Amino acid sequence: MISRRAWSALLILAWQVSGQQEPERVNTCIRQVTCRECLRTPTCMWCADPKLGKAGKGPPIRCQSNISAVPADWCSEEHVVNPRPESHILEDSPLKGAKEALSPDGMVQIRPQSIKLRLRVGETLELPIQYRQAEDYPVDLYYLMDLSASMDDDKESLSLLGDKMAATMSNITGNFRLGFGSFVDKVVMPFTSTVPSRLESPCVLSDGRRCARPYGFKNHMPLTTDTKIFKSEVQKAPVSGNLDAPEGGFDAIMQAMVCHQQIGWRPKARHLLVFSTDADFHMAGDGRLAGIVEPNDGLCHLNESGDFTHSLMFDYPSISQINHKAKENNINLIFAVTKKYTSTYKLLKERIGGASIGTLSKDSNNVDQLIKDEYEKLVDSVVLRDDSGDSVEVRYFSKCLNKSGDLRETRECGGISVREQVDFIARIKVTSCPNENDITWSRVLHIQPQAVNESLEIYLEVVCGCECEETKHIMSNASECRHRGDLQCGMCQCHAPFMGRTCECEGEFEGGNSTTGCLDKDGKECSGLGTCNCNTCNCNIRPDPKELIFGTLCECDNFSCKRSNDLVCSGPEHGHCNCGRCVCQPGWTGPSCNCKDTNIGCTPPGGLPVCNGRGTCECGACNCTATTPEGHIYRGRYCDDCATCEGKRCTELKDCVECQVHKIDDLSKCINCSFSVKPVDDITDDGYDSEEDTLCRGKDDDDCSFQFRYRYVEKVLTVWGQRKKECGANVWAVVFGLIGATVLIGLLFIIVWKVLTTIHDQREYAKFEKERAQSKWDRVRSPFTRTGEP
Repeated sequence: MISRRAWSALLILAWQVSGQQEPERVNTCIRQVTCRECLRTPTCMWCADPKLGKAGKGPPIRCQSNISAVPADWCSEEHVVNPRPESHILEDSPLKGAKEALSPDGMVQIRPQSIKLRLRVGETLELPIQYRQAEDYPVDLYYLMDLSASMDDDKESLSLLGDKMAATMSNITGNFRLGFGSFVDKVVMPFTSTVPSRLESPCVLSDGRRCARPYGFKNHMPLTTDTKIFKSEVQKAPVSGNLDAPEGGFDAIMQAMVCHQQIGWRPKARHLLVFSTDADFHMAGDGRLAGIVEPNDGLCHLNESGDFTHSLMFDYPSISQINHKAKENNINLIFAVTKKYTSTYKLLKERIGGASIGTLSKDSNNVDQLIKDEYEKLVDSVVLRDDSGDSVEVRYFSKCLNKSGDLRETRECGGISVREQVDFIARIKVTSCPNENDITWSRVLHIQPQAVNESLEIYLEVVCGCECEETKHIMSNASECRHRGDLQCGMCQCHAPFMGRTCECEGEFEGGNSTTGCLDKDGKECSGLGTCNCNTCNCNIRPDPKELIFGTLCECDNFSCKRSNDLVCSGPEHGHCNCGRCVCQPGWTGPSCNCKDTNIGCTPPGGLPVCNGRGTCECGACNCTATTPEGHIYRGRYCDDCATCEGKRCTELKDCVECQVHKIDDLSKCINCSFSVKPVDDITDDGYDSEEDTLCRGKDDDDCSFQFRYRYVEKVLTVWGQRKKECGANVWAVVFGLIGATVLIGLLFIIVWKVLTTIHDQREYAKFEKERAQSKWDRVRSPFTRTGEP
């Protein structure tokens, strides 16, 4: 068992580790001009000594970093305002299951249970939390059923649920209670018919029975261990009807959640509310259709008979109200709905924390298995939640069940079995103080596992200001202020018309303000690095006498420039810092004066301009201009490689590849080769990289082609050339060959055409001769030449 002292040690150690991870805030601290601003800046402390800045008392800087070295005589210890985080374990009972606890109320699943913290704004504290699921943890299950006419055929199946659920849950816990309630809708038009005859019996059931009077919600059976009476209560429950398709289930859910005494919810138990329906739901705003405009008050309104008495007084609850009450009362909603409305209730489930959904079969006979499955999903994981609000940030980290793994940010761990312990780290950080005028601010914060009615209660006190700002600590008309002002936190608050650090100035200034001439563009007095004395800035003195703050508004210094080798502007031999910018000595250049002012390394061979005129020489290397006026991008040691100029760099390198790989003897091509080419058998040999290398192809005077590639490694050009050339056939031979082939193909086509037409003509002639031979000609005398008979 970890003692309270050990827990406190862990908390303080966690705060120290998290504090050391914060970036050093020296410059941030010295800019704070009041004690309140100083303490609201992480890792800063304030000196309330009125003698600060006088002889022998160090520099007049009241706000310093508490993680950096400060002069020993900066401020006397009794005047340092530096509240440290405080933690006190108030309750730290060990984790207990059913075997260790004497009763269910004695079970403990989260540790510690209560703690008191004191933090400043911006501070982070790591709080270890342990969780272990107890065996035989009590379960309260309240079954809320839609008993409109469409659900009548499901009543018989649901009446058997009591014994089934008792048998099913006995394998999970030995402490199970079951309750039952039903709902229809608000008894008012347009939700329910108010015709007198319809009020008595709004519908006829499938077996000819008349429906009962409509009602909103009724608690038939409070939670009880006697599950056998569940069957009779379900069978006795009246089935009724309404006019529209949606039902008044939200009214029933709200009453079932908030009526703790009437329903019988136990403080230490898992609370399951099963909502069974085959219809949609009414929600906030729908009540206006019936003239009900009063928003739902979220309170219990059940009478002794279990009837909802304020159904016609309040509108339906909103989804956010249902979500809020479910979290407030640690209730897990399980929506058991028909397949038709599964998609609707899935969307609703996403808006309600800890809710789940299952699909009912046609006659609801699978509801016991559905509840068992959803319950197991709930209990085999732990989700931590809190009510931190806007001013406090809580982040959770855990290894879950992988004890040898890395700590990761998560508030949920799954796959947990009974008696398996999960360790979390909660990082608590105060981000702001709600009220600017508060010296301290207190609130109670709760961290608890979802759907478990146990929590870690954190009494949080936040330091928002300094005690020396309280009226009882202010010295009126103090001698340190020449009896012209009040001494507060070591500083003078001068009475009008006096002003100055010790109220030494008197008179009217421009605009009636003694600090008008000391304000920078952001309205800060002396840039936060000095004090305004009679409308003139007196800049702060640094602990190191070599470090100076200067300027009319203390806007400049000689120590915040860029560094090289941990030296400002690379040291006095290279340059000095002037108002945040390095002024380099002759022969040096660069942002921190660490580069020699020379063009060596940037001048290409052949007398070409520095960086080929496409960039600037910085520290002996070319910084190529991103784009040239022509819109091309260059790279390379001398900005001589144009990545977007198609073939240009390849053309420049081609002659040298011919000279060194293919050994041509042409002085004009080989004279300007300032690099060597590596011969390779295949262009992809010797570390070819398709992303880094550029492939090129060139042709020699004999029209043979060759391949090479190049790459820049740290701005140095490297070239590889393939030894083998690719020489094609004689062009004229190819041309004449193509012409001859074309003519030959044409002649063959003509010959084939001639043969085919000749054959066709011969066939036609033979056919004609045959027909002529078969023809018979009769001799007939023309009637025009025939003579008449006598």
